[in-house]
Amino acid sequence: MINFKQYIQRPNQSDWIIIATYWIFSLFFLIPAYFITETFTVALTALLYNIIIDTVFVLILIYIILPLSLKNKKLWMPVLSVIFLLFFSMIFYRFGYGLILHKPQSWNFLDIIGGVISQAQSLGILLSVLAMKKFYASQQSILSLEKANAESNLKVLSNQIAPHFLFNNLNVLQSLIDIDTIQAKEFVKHLSAIYRYLIRHKDEEVVTLNEEMTFAADYIYLLNQRFGNAYVFKTEITDQNALKKLVPSCCLQILLENIIKHNQGNEQNPLVTSILITENKIEIKNAIQEKMFHNDISGTGLENLNERYLLLSNQSIAISKNDNFTVTLPLINQLKSFKS
Repeated sequence: MINFKQYIQRPNQSDWIIIATYWIFSLFFLIPAYFITETFTVALTALLYNIIIDTVFVLILIYIILPLSLKNKKLWMPVLSVIFLLFFSMIFYRFGYGLILHKPQSWNFLDIIGGVISQAQSLGILLSVLAMKKFYASQQSILSLEKANAESNLKVLSNQIAPHFLFNNLNVLQSLIDIDTIQAKEFVKHLSAIYRYLIRHKDEEVVTLNEEMTFAADYIYLLNQRFGNAYVFKTEITDQNALKKLVPSCCLQILLENIIKHNQGNEQNPLVTSILITENKIEIKNAIQEKMFHNDISGTGLENLNERYLLLSNQSIAISKNDNFTVTLPLINQLKSFKS
């Protein structure tokens, strides 16, 4: 059995203030219309009846009929509900006025249609104001949900990239301890710097490019220890002010890891990767020396990074593949805003 109470809403304090304000202003126009042609008692009774009938039916429509009909998810339901409400409102209105004013009411077809149209006009202003208020409130709720969902997605996407390289580096460290303890200590220093960075920025959506470049330098050191000179990274910065701009945390690690995952390098034929930083972007370009076998060719790393950029700034990364594989990351000046 459907629990209709969960769909029925109640007007709040601001709704009652809107209703009261509407009728206060309406009285300036209604009082002359009622009190000129009728006695004081009859005019006052008719006026109060008008206010009560209009208010009650508007509240029924906004807070009961429409929420229930919209749950049905069929377009004709709210339209039909409004027509029926106007029809019954017209019946109450004409029946009540006939008793109060002691005037017989005509109930032929044209009078009924005219009465429904008249009720639509009578209820229209108050109904529109309350409907617009509810629409605005619903839009604000949607924006709040979008913000919460975006923040949640960012957490999920960020958490997917943090621990990828841990176990490989622990294996390298184990080998270094047996061969060269001094180099092993240096390796631990860079590895601990990486995890300090990850811990420090685990709840941050973006970092400065300068912080990310420091992190990338530690990461490249670990790669050099794992692969020797098989992979070479060259960095060029044409605009130092770019280092103050923002990027998603760990974005460079994703790209560097992607290069290692999909390309083969060796001491005789090292894979060269260039990192070019200009005023508004980072360009990471590498020669294509594809591995014969891939452990993972899904491309989820780049997809996740692009999704993070969209959520943060409405910008996308650019990928091109010809003689070289190039990924261009826009620098973020201002985060995308969500109203709450």
